[in-house]
Amino acid sequence: MDITIRLFDETGVVYDLIVKNENTFVPGTEVGGSPNQCYIPVFEDKHGDQDLWFLGNIFMKDFYTAFDMTPSDTYGKDYNHIGIGH
Repeated sequence: MDITIRLFDETGVVYDLIVKNENTFVPGTEVGGSPNQCYIPVFEDKHGDQDLWFLGNIFMKDFYTAFDMTPSDTYGKDYNHIGIGH
């Protein structure tokens, strides 16, 4: 089955990533769940003081990613851009 992951930027523009590869998912038995469950490897870091989320290698292997530090390096902003394409 296809799964759509919806991302949005600071302007409210919505981007849909469609996951078609069943190897993108983590079996429930690997993370303490049941055999009839699976998980998308996107995890929140609850230990730091920032709002951080991690996309696992299983997810990222199917997408092209570009990391752009221009906002912080060039313009002194407190964020960076990450581009994700399929």
